[in-house]
Amino acid sequence: MCGFVSAYVKSGKYKEVFNGTKFMHICHNLDPLYEGRIYPKIEEGNLSWLIQLQPEWYVEYRANKLVINPSKCALETCDNWGTVSHSYKHDLLKDSPLASVLWKHKHPFSFPNGIRKEDRLSILRSKTPGDHLKSKKILQQKYFKCPDLKD
Repeated sequence: MCGFVSAYVKSGKYKEVFNGTKFMHICHNLDPLYEGRIYPKIEEGNLSWLIQLQPEWYVEYRANKLVINPSKCALETCDNWGTVSHSYKHDLLKDSPLASVLWKHKHPFSFPNGIRKEDRLSILRSKTPGDHLKSKKILQQKYFKCPDLKD
């Protein structure tokens, strides 16, 4: 439910306590199953009586059903968003159900994490040509201090 925090601040619910505060929403896993969606009963409506925010920030319609989406709210009201890699940022902008909201931010942040997959595989192949189990053992010993191969 922390997806509503920036919206409460932007709408003045905390008075001047957070004046000047900037919000960045980190999209670590923006899979629709992890957006925090709530599916209210028809008679409950958009829960505006409870949430007390502008419904356009948090309401969606998916498959003709009303959906309360805290992730949408966070992205609508944050100052910027970021994610764990350049490729994931591009994937989200292309394929996410929230892409239209993501595109509203001109300069989303992403971090060039790790070693590119092909470079990593090339290094492993050079050290252990064609031997998957030997590669696995080297990685487990280096990063997990395993004395021997663990399945």
